[in-house]
Amino acid sequence: MKKSIYTKNALAYEIVIEELKTIFKKYDDDLIKKIIENSIIQTLRKKSEYEVPKYISVLAHDSLAASKYQISRHGHVHEINNLIEPIILDHCNPITDLVRKYLNNTLDSKQLIEQNFTAVLLRTEDKKLSKNKYKSKRSMGWEKAYEDCGIKIKPYNH
Repeated sequence: MKKSIYTKNALAYEIVIEELKTIFKKYDDDLIKKIIENSIIQTLRKKSEYEVPKYISVLAHDSLAASKYQISRHGHVHEINNLIEPIILDHCNPITDLVRKYLNNTLDSKQLIEQNFTAVLLRTEDKKLSKNKYKSKRSMGWEKAYEDCGIKIKPYNH
């Protein structure tokens, strides 16, 4: 049976991330560990750039629907931001938190990949997350952070 492109891509990223963790474990140098942690973060960011967002806020959905634009990858955000109210792709689970959990063995590589997904938000909604200190820490979960900021979310079916 032929694997889907997503499965192949996820597996490729998983292999790279596991290899980086192997290197991470070999060294006791803080600088090397920081470089590897940042490499895993950038690897996950790059993976996100090529994926369709999983969720969309109701307000972002309404803005996109009115404009008849769609987001099927990260590059589309930049292409349409001058045409509609600015939108962003938010990593629902902050990547730095995910990577630290992975490096501390709280998550395995498959869980790390699965929990790295994005939502389309209006820039104004993103600012609410920052104002409420949810931009990089969401210990109570991303759904609760969005709820606390009044961001209504739904699956993105473009």
